[in-house]
Amino acid sequence: MTITPGAAIAGGLTATAVLLALGPSTRLLVRWRLGTASRSGGGGSRWRRPRLVGGTLGTLAVGGTAVVVLAGHPHLVLLTVAAGVIAAAVVTLRSRARDAAQRHRRRKDVIDLCDALVAELSAGVPPANALAGVATDWPVVAPAAAIARLGGAVPDALRAAGDIPGAEHLTQVAAVWEVSQRCGAPLMGVLDRLAGTLRDDDEARQEVVSSLAASRATARLLAVLPVFGLLLGGGLGGRPWMVLIDSMIGAGCLLGGAVLAVAGVFWVERIADHAEAT
Repeated sequence: MTITPGAAIAGGLTATAVLLALGPSTRLLVRWRLGTASRSGGGGSRWRRPRLVGGTLGTLAVGGTAVVVLAGHPHLVLLTVAAGVIAAAVVTLRSRARDAAQRHRRRKDVIDLCDALVAELSAGVPPANALAGVATDWPVVAPAAAIARLGGAVPDALRAAGDIPGAEHLTQVAAVWEVSQRCGAPLMGVLDRLAGTLRDDDEARQEVVSSLAASRATARLLAVLPVFGLLLGGGLGGRPWMVLIDSMIGAGCLLGGAVLAVAGVFWVERIADHAEAT
């Protein structure tokens, strides 16, 4: 059975619909439903809701049209689903890597923030003024600095900033600030020790991440290894691709293999995430 241009275009549209459904629109929808979109940065919530609704409706329309066009080619439906599974896995892995790098940068920013606060306090600057001075370089504590100028509850503002992924250590800074306010403990010395502890924890975490990088790379290599087998078969004069894309049994095998390969990669990712968390 030959693949008509219309069926190929419909398959591409269906894959695009899968990417739209699993891409930023769905993540923003989850954040909006949880009420965390405004804290994540990147714009206000007034434009997010229309964009989410429009993206969802567009995904449903494109996906529905493509399914209708592919109704007479059941094996193409399986091929399109397999392509969507692989594409969604690639998008998710890239997003996870980007989020992990951003969390790591924020953790280092919190450590640098503590060092900057210690430097300001050691120069005799009052805590509120020191916080305002470092807020220009670390905007994450700008709300806390504004509250400090007004004489408000700085620890509560720091804890709120600590809800941002990667900035969780700000809750410990908030605890140090609160203890200093209530008990009169020297803020500079405690912050200095806290910065050293956070730096040691971050180095240990990075060692764990580095040791797990080989396992992650091995899982991804095993997932794409069948592609090299197909290329080898084609180089030897065979037509393994046609077996997979031109029959119902081949398309089913391709879909099953894609699902198992993606499941294996994310299983390893889950194990690695658990090891990093502990």
